[in-house]
Amino acid sequence: MKADGSAAALGATLDGQRINFPSDLTIDGAGRIWFTDPYHHLASHGPQIFPNLPHASVLRLDRHRVTHDWIVERLTFDTAAPRCLALSADQRTLYVGEGDAASAGPRQLRAYPIDEIGRLGSPLLLHSFDRDHRGPQRGAEGLCLDADGNIIVCAGSDQAGPGSLIYIVSPTGRILETQAFPDDCPMRCTFGGKGLDELYVTSGTGHLWRARQTGRVGLSAGKPGA
Repeated sequence: MKADGSAAALGATLDGQRINFPSDLTIDGAGRIWFTDPYHHLASHGPQIFPNLPHASVLRLDRHRVTHDWIVERLTFDTAAPRCLALSADQRTLYVGEGDAASAGPRQLRAYPIDEIGRLGSPLLLHSFDRDHRGPQRGAEGLCLDADGNIIVCAGSDQAGPGSLIYIVSPTGRILETQAFPDDCPMRCTFGGKGLDELYVTSGTGHLWRARQTGRVGLSAGKPGA
């Protein structure tokens, strides 16, 4: 975003290659932009001028210390279909959700520890979205955190598994509760409203939903990692 309020696309590449299809992002206290960059088997709109990266990873945009140009760094080497992410309030943990039902690998919700220089350690598996008699379950498509550090997860679909659900997951992976979503394929979620106690969720069918009196409060934007 420029000083006059206009926006400009960043020309950053990863090792000289164009990135795939960024799907979700969060910004840390240092102004770095963390984002998921999954591969999708469907071509984007318009001519496919650039080849896809041979991996689907979590990437990070940061300023070069000398030139101040934006540079892209690859952070994960074990992801197959990262779709969403969120930082803990202390910015010491990165939560990553994988969601593509067409992916051959497991669709997992993971917690990566972040060290002092911003590198990711070995992840803790919080939950695995598996398959049942109807086929592979659609995994996580959206994440946000409440003020207690729990992860609100948009996952599932009406076509497989237990259906379209909103999961409440503790930082250690315990499923605290699930709520049935009244539409197909919940996508992104965030807290809003005057008291940050309303949950807003988009759906794969193009609708925006609001849940009032959730009993939970979102992580304040004034806190690091919000």
